[in-house]
Amino acid sequence: MSEPSASSWFSKETLSRLALSRTVPTEAFGVDLPTYRPKPWLFSGQLQTARVPFSKASGLHRKYPSRRLVLPLDDGSGDAMDCYHYWPADTPQAPSPDNEKPLFLLLHGLGGHAHSAYVSCSAESLLAAGYPVLMPNFRGAGSGRDLAQVLHHPGRSEDIDLLMRALERDEPDLVTPTTIAVGYSLGGHLLLKFLADYEVGTSDNHEQFRGAVTVSAPLALSKTSLALSRWANYPFNLYLLRKIKQDSLRENSNLTDSERTALKAARTVRQVDETVTGPRLGFDGAEAYYAANSAIDELSEIALPTVMIHSADDPFVPQADYDHESLVGNDCLDTVLLPDGGHVGFFTGQAGSRWLDRTLIELMRQRFWQHSPCGRPDDRTPERDVAAEGSAESSTESS
Repeated sequence: MSEPSASSWFSKETLSRLALSRTVPTEAFGVDLPTYRPKPWLFSGQLQTARVPFSKASGLHRKYPSRRLVLPLDDGSGDAMDCYHYWPADTPQAPSPDNEKPLFLLLHGLGGHAHSAYVSCSAESLLAAGYPVLMPNFRGAGSGRDLAQVLHHPGRSEDIDLLMRALERDEPDLVTPTTIAVGYSLGGHLLLKFLADYEVGTSDNHEQFRGAVTVSAPLALSKTSLALSRWANYPFNLYLLRKIKQDSLRENSNLTDSERTALKAARTVRQVDETVTGPRLGFDGAEAYYAANSAIDELSEIALPTVMIHSADDPFVPQADYDHESLVGNDCLDTVLLPDGGHVGFFTGQAGSRWLDRTLIELMRQRFWQHSPCGRPDDRTPERDVAAEGSAESSTESS
């Protein structure tokens, strides 16, 4: 075979061959998941990550019925969280008590909101597959910015507990017996802390949860903070910093004048935590705050089947954290570790919905629906096997 010319290294054919050479089969809890094949032109973690805000969910508002819920939080703060509930178009009304369709709870990341691009894309794919979704805004985010005075932060796991209790109180018909939680980035970190802190899966707390998925979740906050401060990631730092300031400096937040001054002066996310978040929560700076609020040391306490999706080229979250002993030794946790995909990217050259969203659907159909205990299920019924085979065939055809 002749040596390719220099220009051919960047031809469509060459890049396509490179993509094919990086095709990765995936599985979790013994379940075969869609094959991952990254887009050839998104050949680095930074490019995959930079692509995320430009994702579009073309028909979420037009195709599917929805309603906005405003849920007061029972913590004495006077705050409320708002959520957007969407359900499939063939469902005549919002779910009733006898509704058996699983509900997906989609949790956005830091600086995001309920309709962030990555959340909306997942929601549209899940709705197309027949699953209703609930998309909350954490305190002060998105359209909920005027509903809360307290500031949100990645260690506030009680907010998921308060949200679910508010749903049980005000919207009991929406709390289905099968709920799957999906957390993106720091929303995933918060989800892991919630599962551990509230013993979900081992107690009477929130029995509706059947499983959880995290996508690019930071596990050690200090490492992620340092990574964001590197020059190579400076554009991402500026983007997140702008979002944090926009959410936190809202007129009704309960920041003091000195905290507002410190926040305005911050030049990195780490400086925000050093001068505002940490001291505000009673910690002596960022490192003490990170140590007390990182999920990495609590992973061994998670008792709900949870799949953690991560890429080796994530610019913010080191892969080494996903080899931590508290994760490896827990049968309730399994990982899907890919060579590339960036941070909440995972864009592929395959037709149809995103690999990430097809993976969520396969996990629902083949793993979480069974409500089996942690570990790799070996008691699948013939009906589930047939459904799984049909689903796997459709995923293969779409790729």
